[in-house]
Amino acid sequence: MRKIIIIFLVCLLFFSMECQSSPQSKAEGKKMAKGNKQTEVTREPAVAGAFYPGDPVQLSRMIAEFFNRAKKEEVSGEIVGLISPHAGYVYSGQVAAYAYKLLEGLNFDVVVVIAPSHTLPFSGSSVFNGAFYQTPLGKIEVDYSLRDGFIDKFGAEPECFDPYAIFKFRDENYIATPEVFSFREVNAIRKGLEFAKVYDREIKPDNDLVQIFGARVTRGILDIKEYQLKKFLRGEILKVGSLPNIERGFVIIRFKSLPIAIGKYNGSEIRSAVKRERRIP
Repeated sequence: MRKIIIIFLVCLLFFSMECQSSPQSKAEGKKMAKGNKQTEVTREPAVAGAFYPGDPVQLSRMIAEFFNRAKKEEVSGEIVGLISPHAGYVYSGQVAAYAYKLLEGLNFDVVVVIAPSHTLPFSGSSVFNGAFYQTPLGKIEVDYSLRDGFIDKFGAEPECFDPYAIFKFRDENYIATPEVFSFREVNAIRKGLEFAKVYDREIKPDNDLVQIFGARVTRGILDIKEYQLKKFLRGEILKVGSLPNIERGFVIIRFKSLPIAIGKYNGSEIRSAVKRERRIP
């Protein structure tokens, strides 16, 4: 499983970027390239030279001084989230360094940064749809591995995910519209549909995701007959032999053009990934 940390900020600190994408950057981010990769759209820094030095040498020196003065506190348990102040570095940089000092020596595959808008009031949430954030210290790549993993494996068009945000809650990955994600009128058990589980070598799409987006895929699909469907929904193994057009790994099982669920193909058999509570007797 990938290791992910969530950082809650009022404005991004030590990443040297504005926390809210402007309407212009949103429009730029939606300019998708044909195929399955994100376009080279870069979000330029909005307050470099004001909230923090725009010169990389001066910025590096300032950050190093903050960290040299910060004492690392001992924390019991695993750090999965971090709350850090905002403001200009001359005001809150040293306090923020104490927070980030806790991460010294730790490694994370993905950093999720959550922050409110300072400049543009709007309802819901905004997700930058480009490829990079530019900072005085270099570019930071946006992680689209969940979405792109599904696109690469099953051939779905990137545009089918444009209206949605993919986010992490506890140990699960969900997909929903920004309106659903920001809904707080009731204490919901969960928001959105589970997107996928992430393993070291592959991504396992959730069956709910497959039933909604499965009609948009072009590969990694196996059409089965009715007797096979009944066995599959009972959780039984399907013996299918060699399938030249199907790669090993997770496949989408389809019946009469309807995407049903995910199965795991090993080169001769397909194991059902239908959850036990949804299997038929």
